Amino acid sequence: MRDITEIMDAFVSSYGGPVEYHVSETRRTHGDFSNDDAYFYKVSATYVRTGARFTLHGGELLRVLKNAIPFASTDETLPGISSVAFEVSEPVPGRHELKVHATDRYVMSRETPTLPSQDDLPGPVKIGVAPGKFMISLDDAKNLTKALPKMTRGMLAGFYSTSVEVREEVREVTYIPVDPNHTGWVPASEEEVRHTDVKITAMSDGGQQNFTLRGLDMPALKFDKFFGREWAGEGNFASGTVDGIAFNPKYLALLAKVVPAGYKAGVLPSEFVFGTSNVKPVIAHVGTEFKALFMPIRVTDAAVERYREPVADENEPTTAQVQAVLERMENRQQSDHDLAA
Repeated sequence: MRDITEIMDAFVSSYGGPVEYHVSETRRTHGDFSNDDAYFYKVSATYVRTGARFTLHGGELLRVLKNAIPFASTDETLPGISSVAFEVSEPVPGRHELKVHATDRYVMSRETPTLPSQDDLPGPVKIGVAPGKFMISLDDAKNLTKALPKMTRGMLAGFYSTSVEVREEVREVTYIPVDPNHTGWVPASEEEVRHTDVKITAMSDGGQQNFTLRGLDMPALKFDKFFGREWAGEGNFASGTVDGIAFNPKYLALLAKVVPAGYKAGVLPSEFVFGTSNVKPVIAHVGTEFKALFMPIRVTDAAVERYREPVADENEPTTAQVQAVLERMENRQQSDHDLAA
């Protein structure tokens, strides 16, 4: 039988931080075979681990939040989308990418702000960049847009940065065989994230200010699935022609609130890329980093006919015929003027 003290010393050291744990002995059976019975130490450990981390220059975090908030759902009964989602990934080793999403099921936004080099950041402390996902509620996002200007008051725009660091309290259950010679089946570990804290730090050479929010569970919603056809190269939204397309104007108006990187409010460099029919999404590009997806309203046949250009009557004169008549009238007026003279 193993020495439980020695086992737990090795177990706890693997976490690299403070761990609270409880140990009990249990008998577990794998399937219906009694010869697979074994005794295990069931270790319930609670610890804190770091998740996603990133830093943006100056007021970039504030700008990105203000761009995303109008696209988020205001329905508090749907916390999975009444929120702003952040994802840090590493598509290529050594190169990290930040994506910020918001949606209300009818529109969806994505912004990919540029992550600066750690060497270019002010302040004595650099938290680095780490992959991960997290969300904050819409209310917290709005509160953060009010808190950030206060946190950065007195900091020069080009000489401070805003970092975001996620810390998760995790409960993990691990099974360790009592018999050190056990080579058979071992129950899989179980993990539960109890809560997530999101720490925001505004930092300059003169000091720092902190603000902490409670993060939300990331939903199963896969934003890349919706944007994939355009960004992953699985299709081409710009191909084909559109016979008739319509949108809810209140959603198109959201683009007027977007401030792209490098621009000021009220300046809107926009480009629309349409789908191949009136039932496919439309991607609106604002600047180089912000994109929004819109679902069109289904266009009825009556609406198409109402806005269709009228077909010319066969008996109506052509443009050339009208022009010839006008020229004859002008010549006649000129002749009358000459006679009068």
